[in-house]
Amino acid sequence: MTAKARLDGHEKWNLIRQGRNIQGELAIKMHNKAGFPFRRCGIEEIKSFQRVLDGYQIHVVSKEHFNDIIYEGPAAEKKIYLYLQYHHYDVITAMPAFLSRNYFCTNVTREKDTIDIMHAGNGSEKQIGSFLVDGYRETEAGEREVYEFHGCFWHGCDKCFGRSTINPVTGNIMADLFQRTMDKRSFLEKDGYKYISIGEYIIASLTMN
Repeated sequence: MTAKARLDGHEKWNLIRQGRNIQGELAIKMHNKAGFPFRRCGIEEIKSFQRVLDGYQIHVVSKEHFNDIIYEGPAAEKKIYLYLQYHHYDVITAMPAFLSRNYFCTNVTREKDTIDIMHAGNGSEKQIGSFLVDGYRETEAGEREVYEFHGCFWHGCDKCFGRSTINPVTGNIMADLFQRTMDKRSFLEKDGYKYISIGEYIIASLTMN
């Protein structure tokens, strides 16, 4: 509902965005229109929403699938981009910036998309030396590209944590986790790989509840 209200320029947009009662009321109405009760939504429910949202095209990007598009509705003028993480959908407000790749174009169908990234989500996680990488592909020109998603908690983000903060799971200080990330990048780049990364804090700045 938040994404649709934003596209429509709803007069109560701020209240909807802030999660006030009106957001819940509109969500219940949308569930009823789609023909199922108000509940947590999976892809099948998203498909039901798509069927009743004439003039809108829904895209779902999944964190679990290395930020790949796992659902794309029929082409329409208005685009709704949703980011699925931890069974929750956030609205992506700037899709090209979110993907951080200049080849992104919503008019290109998935069948014509020549980008084939190996990652854990499709069962082809790549190991290079002692490192597992989040995503990997080789271009037609023979360039080897590594894609990394830097989760702030696990990679010691210096914008979100103090250098001496201890990660309660690993027991390492954030400065050490950050250095490990930089060492991995250095190793890959020296070995001729193109290193493409995006930080979790950047994605957070491009999404909203």
